Amino acid sequence: MRNVETKLAEELTRFSPDSLSIRVLEEQRDNIVPLLEQEAERVIDTENSLAITNYQSVELQRKVLREAEEKAASEMNQLPELIMEYTDLQRELEIAAETLTRFLTTRETLRIEAAQTEIPWQLIETPTVSMYPVSPNTTRNLLIGAVAGIFLGLIAALVTEKLDNVYHSVDEIKAAQSLPVLGKLPFSPAFADQLKPKKSMFKRLRQNISHVSFRSRSEEKDFGDISKNIYLESIRVLYSNIKMLSPDKPLRSIVISSASPGDGKSTVAINLAQVASAMGQHVLIVDADLRRPQIHGRMRLSNELGLSDLLTEDASLKLVVQQVNSEKQIWAVTAGSTAPDSTKLLSSEKMKKVMRSFHNSFDLVIYDSPPVLGLADVNFISRQSDGVALVTRIGETRKEMLTQAVETLELAKTPALGIISNAVPVDKHSNYYQYYTYSIKK
Repeated sequence: MRNVETKLAEELTRFSPDSLSIRVLEEQRDNIVPLLEQEAERVIDTENSLAITNYQSVELQRKVLREAEEKAASEMNQLPELIMEYTDLQRELEIAAETLTRFLTTRETLRIEAAQTEIPWQLIETPTVSMYPVSPNTTRNLLIGAVAGIFLGLIAALVTEKLDNVYHSVDEIKAAQSLPVLGKLPFSPAFADQLKPKKSMFKRLRQNISHVSFRSRSEEKDFGDISKNIYLESIRVLYSNIKMLSPDKPLRSIVISSASPGDGKSTVAINLAQVASAMGQHVLIVDADLRRPQIHGRMRLSNELGLSDLLTEDASLKLVVQQVNSEKQIWAVTAGSTAPDSTKLLSSEKMKKVMRSFHNSFDLVIYDSPPVLGLADVNFISRQSDGVALVTRIGETRKEMLTQAVETLELAKTPALGIISNAVPVDKHSNYYQYYTYSIKK
């Protein structure tokens, strides 16, 4: 085409447009144009097919990458639970190894004793009686025994203190932690069924012996009434201390959590809601523990619709919020159906919107959240609230676990209100005990 057009331009300089040479060149040009169009369509179709093939290949690769990313995210969510299981297995392995060592030592000792008893013996020489009988030095033996007893007692005390890694009093918590102690909740037989202990049979027996003595039936009933009243009064003191944390701006939302399961956080959340409602507050208690919910069972509520349904479906607040008492002072939102990824739901924008709606509708919102260690749920909930309170069970919560929980909150910059000491042994010489003993006898 280029050659024909060049030649046509040259011929036009010499001939007129109507000449035969010009017409022949124009016919050649007209014949070449369809060929060019066909070639252009072929090239375009080829490039288009190649582009479609590349696009399909890229889409396939993107789908594979998306599946790999979802699988990796699912495995990352299971990592905290696997870490906790690994820690428990490691601890059980150490205990089993120590038990095996003791067993092997005992077996070897028994073998030696058996071998010694099986060997026949014979009298080599007749024993002779000394002319100077030996009498024991009583004073020296007593002195050596006293010194040895004191030395062994010190060693036993040091070993016991080294192996004992739980808190036994509120003063120990105050000395070890920087957070303030918001309240001391005593052990009460009236609320013992609400606490789900995670301890062994030996520890439960020791706990019961330390709290219960031999009493008559009337004394046992009086003790139960006294401990219940002391517990309720301690909840009221806890509520007052929480309100005094911010006298200028009252707290509208509190997250109740713990360092580990079984510390009684759900029981504290329920009783705190009841005390707040008795003080004239419109209280909403929300079960934010989507993994192991407790509120619906403790408060005997339906769990068909709850927080997870509110976050995953278009369920309305009127269907999810349940009235607990007839005075219309306490409402509850249960956990709802089991969520596949609770962390994703609690960290979503919809959860923030729902929490703002709760805070605007009620005077006080109490969230029963999962434990701090091993889970990220508490950090997401607490950032949208006024703060988190850690429940610590005396005689059960390990010192390093509470320290790790406080450090986790500080690292995540989560507002921490303080520590709630739970299951504190009742002191018979305390003012509360003496007062309620006098009131019941009167």
